[in-house]
Amino acid sequence: MTGFRKLWVAAAIGVLLVSQGHADNSLSAAEAKKHIGENATVCGLVVSAHFAANSRGEPTFLNLDEPYPNQIFTIVILGE
Repeated sequence: MTGFRKLWVAAAIGVLLVSQGHADNSLSAAEAKKHIGENATVCGLVVSAHFAANSRGEPTFLNLDEPYPNQIFTIVILGE
């Protein structure tokens, strides 16, 4: 994992943790499935992460509330 990607992932985790306490109209990871197509803030605890360096786009997956393979909500951060 490159230094930039580590910094980006750390920032994303920090934003998720901060937004959990500050978003007025936020949704839990479990509630998000009822709001597909809407703009919303989804909050949850990042419990597992995976950087797929050998996959197209070098994605990083952040799983909220439950680790893979039982994740509730997954955030995908694409590489460069």
